[in-house]
Amino acid sequence: MTEKLHIVSLIVHLRPQNRAGFRRWADSREGLGIELDSPEGKLVLLAETASSAEINALLEQLQARPGVLNAVLVYHEELDASTCGEAMLRDDGETDLIKIVGET
Repeated sequence: MTEKLHIVSLIVHLRPQNRAGFRRWADSREGLGIELDSPEGKLVLLAETASSAEINALLEQLQARPGVLNAVLVYHEELDASTCGEAMLRDDGETDLIKIVGET
């Protein structure tokens, strides 16, 4: 059976006074990163997991965190883990570079 890698993006809305504690919790989790964070308590998270069950568990953990008003999954892609290190090529053979908003 082929090993899978699940890439997910989530939006979390939390009370602004809970941002620091949430950031500490998220930073301590392997495979979870805060990609965007606003002072109003709106965050975009990116996670890598090995299974759909881990995604469900993460979503439940997010929703149970103190101060979290809502947490939703907005993107999910399942990849063959053995090909994840390969560069993505366009039809013209050039490497496709992706810029994430907010990234320098």
